[in-house]
Amino acid sequence: MPPSRYHDIRMPSLVVKNQDIDAAYNAAQKVVEVHRRLAAWLRPGHTLAAVDQWIGKTLNDLGCVSCFRNYVTPGHPPFPSHACLSVNECIVHGHALYRAQPLAVGDLVKVDIGVVYKGWIGDAGWTYCLGQPTDLQARLMACGKESLRRGIATIGPGAQLKAFAVAVQDHVERECGFHCVKGLGGHGYGRTLHAAPFVANALPGMMDAPWPEAKHLWVPGTLVAVEPMIGVGTGKTRENPHPYNRKWTDWPIYTADGSLSVHHEHDVLVTESGHRVLTEGLEELSDVLPA
Repeated sequence: MPPSRYHDIRMPSLVVKNQDIDAAYNAAQKVVEVHRRLAAWLRPGHTLAAVDQWIGKTLNDLGCVSCFRNYVTPGHPPFPSHACLSVNECIVHGHALYRAQPLAVGDLVKVDIGVVYKGWIGDAGWTYCLGQPTDLQARLMACGKESLRRGIATIGPGAQLKAFAVAVQDHVERECGFHCVKGLGGHGYGRTLHAAPFVANALPGMMDAPWPEAKHLWVPGTLVAVEPMIGVGTGKTRENPHPYNRKWTDWPIYTADGSLSVHHEHDVLVTESGHRVLTEGLEELSDVLPA
């Protein structure tokens, strides 16, 4: 679950000690296991409410609880779902109540799962296509995964945080012709869901909010959830499409032009020699699901 604005991160960063690395890894792998089971179960015809109920039961079966459900951030009601479930033009923060119609063949479904397992957070999202993707959908999904891979490759001691944004933005916008979503990005985590540093997916432009941490160096022991979010037609967003019914409609974030979007997220540990992907295994899952 990405914070929606840079200033949403208030908690200091957590530097993990060696004895805690296994605990952080185990929490991250619980997220991978939920995604693994989800990829075998998710099909057209399910409502988001049914998907979220299934995820809640699966978390319970794995000895976890959701770190998203009832999460509170200023200006929003408590988040109402076990997972973020965002379809097509909804980039992130969709939930079981924002969309009543069942999922259909051709939908791009972004599933962001956050767990608490033995006191540690795991948080990773992936994009699934229900049925065979169109050429546009296939290129968009491939762009999301490759931009995440390239961004992670820059993480390590001595490297600036902005190197991640440069790598992601270069692939998404220059090579693929899509758009990095502005104002959203990755974040530190550990025993809390959101902590410093904020990790943007693109360098701020003249009219964007500044990114004070851009030139900071990665610190070994930092846990970070990095997550490129990409739109086909724009990097701008809109929120709360129903201003007179705010209770649940002010969580989802959409592309401003209604174009398709994808979201891919890994949990990463900064090590003394580079980095370690704690949610390893997500790339091995099928993200094109039977219709």
